[in-house]
Amino acid sequence: MLQCFQTSEMLERVARAIHEATEKERTFLAAVVPSIKPPGFLGTWEEKPESLKFITLQEARAAIEAMREPTREMIDVGNTVSEDAGDIWEPSAGISYNGPSCGLEVWQAMHDEALKGDGKES
Repeated sequence: MLQCFQTSEMLERVARAIHEATEKERTFLAAVVPSIKPPGFLGTWEEKPESLKFITLQEARAAIEAMREPTREMIDVGNTVSEDAGDIWEPSAGISYNGPSCGLEVWQAMHDEALKGDGKES
């Protein structure tokens, strides 16, 4: 996890995935067109300066927030799986099956957990 910012494990996982995908694109571009030096940072997540990690974390936060509202198809599949499994959600989580909204409530609660951490210095 970042040293000076509070982040959830999932938020950092998504940020690392964004970083790795971006670095692969930059590395590919540099190999294909050697005369063009791709902009940005080339290196590992661990080598990336904290200020650039913060930017990538904001991109990750935006990606998770965009997924917080599932599509109708996602809700339907989630509810079908939940019903077929006989209520797979743990009562200790504070969420129980109560009809068509259960899949949505669980989905949003999971994304809210991933978004925990205010991005401010700790």
